[in-house]
Amino acid sequence: MEEMIAISLKHMDQSGLLTEHGQTKEEAAKMMYGFFPELKRWKKYNENS
Repeated sequence: MEEMIAISLKHMDQSGLLTEHGQTKEEAAKMMYGFFPELKRWKKYNENS
């Protein structure tokens, strides 16, 4: 999950989404760490580990 968040942050920064939404990389990462575990992909991963 950490790798996916790092990749997402890189693209969000390059595309200007962070600036557009008034977020820092740290704020966006915190939001993703809260949201990603709720996604079906990560629920399956967590159930199997």
